[in-house]
Amino acid sequence: KNRKQEDDPDLVKFLEALDLGHLKKRFAENQLTMKDLLSFNDKELRNVGIKEQSSRRAILKEIKKIHYRNFSSNSLIPIRTDKNMK
Repeated sequence: KNRKQEDDPDLVKFLEALDLGHLKKRFAENQLTMKDLLSFNDKELRNVGIKEQSSRRAILKEIKKIHYRNFSSNSLIPIRTDKNMK
């Protein structure tokens, strides 16, 4: 493929926020997006060339926070509280 590797802007922002912007090339080389990254585990990060354990840990910690935020705000059924219930 001669297609130019393009950076996913959301992924770039994510990496730069973690002070890991230098890793964006690894993701671009593998044509990965933020959506892809959200399903990654430690082994998959190693497979795309993220060798430093501290970098993988930081990425996985933030992914977990994103999943938690999305679950917390979007996935829960609203519960009606009734003050008259005993």
